[in-house]
Parts: sequence; structure tokens; C-alpha cells
Amino acid sequence: LDLLDNESAKVETKDSFLRQNAQNIRSKLDQFDISVQMQDVHVGPTVIQYTLKPDSGVKLSKITNLKNDLALALAAKSLRIEAPIPGKSLVGIEVPAEKRITVKLREIMESSEFLNSAQTSKMTLPLGRDVAGKPVVAELSDMPHLLIAGATNSGKSVCINTFLCSLIYQNSPTDLKMILVDPKQVELKDYNNIPHLLTPVITDPDKA
Repeated sequence: LDLLDNESAKVETKDSFLRQNAQNIRSKLDQFDISVQMQDVHVGPTVIQYTLKPDSGVKLSKITNLKNDLALALAAKSLRIEAPIPGKSLVGIEVPAEKRITVKLREIMESSEFLNSAQTSKMTLPLGRDVAGKPVVAELSDMPHLLIAGATNSGKSVCINTFLCSLIYQNSPTDLKMILVDPKQVELKDYNNIPHLLTPVITDPDKA
């Protein structure tokens, strides 16, 4: 792992800013006679999540329908409402952070979440950090058919390269053999000389 960058950026946000935004959310919902109790605030690398607990009898649809009003109250370009947060009786309001932090591969691979998973599976994939900044990993063996989709410049290539590097770190060439198909001839040519390949990177669709 010492081949990888050792830096990890810290997310810094003023408490006063977070408190003010939480108050703005509650005030805006009060205007529509929706009573809530503000809960924790989670500051992640790209998103700030404000959690709230609606009073009993409040329909979640009343909150989700106020998405634009809440975005206006927070002066946010976009806003996502998770109602409810899976496994919790809370609603999450996610706002993009003003400063986005790059999550480094090494910090995820050195995390306890990754190390614990890697003890049982040498096919552990580092996904990144969630809205609370907690490392997230997955096992490739749990999802043999995996589609990575997204708009241009959303990070698909970074994702694929991260996954491949992670698999190479965890497995010797005797344990892992890969077949890489790259018809566009732009993504995977750098892997051509690694011993983990069963065949050189395939660029011809007919050969694939």
C-alpha cells in the first residue's frame, strides 16, 4: 500500500453553519404546519445530511413534496430527500457540500471495514465513503453481474480502475486471472503487461 498516496483530506464545516441550516429546515417545515425534531448532521466528502424525526401523524409525502421550498430555504442548487432513511425512523435531507473532498484509495483499503471484509473475501471492492463519511466496501462475489453507469465525467473510469487495482492488491497472479475487454481502446491499455491477464487486453469486438 505504500505505493499509494497516503494523504486523506478532512472535511471541515463550521458548526454555526450546520446549526443555522438545521434551523432553516425546521422553520420552513413549520410554515407548512409540519412539526419535526432535528437530529444528527452527517458531513460526508461531497454531501451534508441533515436528519429529522417527524411527529407522529405527519405524512412523509408532505415533506418530500416540499423539496423545492427546502432547497430555497437552504440556498442549495439541488437537494435530495431520503424518506425514510433505510433502517431508521428518520428522514434525511442531503445537500451538496460547498467543498468536495477527494476520497483516496489507500485510506479506504486501510480502513477496518475493508480489512475485515478482505479476511473472508479476496474480491473486496472499495466503493468510497457514505454521506456520513464512513468507508463503504462490497464483495464482488455477491454481485457477479455488475453494471457501472453514469453520465460523462461522473467517475465510471475511476471506479473501474479502483476496482481493478484493489483486486490486484489482494490477489497474486496464480490466484486471479482476468480477461479485460476494451473496444474503445482508451480505458484499460495500461494493464497490458500485468501478470494477472489471461490474454492481452481485447480491443477487437469479434475477438471478444
